[in-house]
Amino acid sequence: MTSMETYQRSKRYLAKLNENMLTVLLLAVTWHGDPIRLVCSLVL
Repeated sequence: MTSMETYQRSKRYLAKLNENMLTVLLLAVTWHGDPIRLVCSLVL
């Protein structure tokens, strides 16, 4: 695998991670005050 392919792959991974972070933030806002349930939903 070339370094360019690695770069593209990690860029896609980071984009996916950002999507997940937005989802987590939305869940945190929706369920504010219930962090344990939030963590459980992430793990499961």
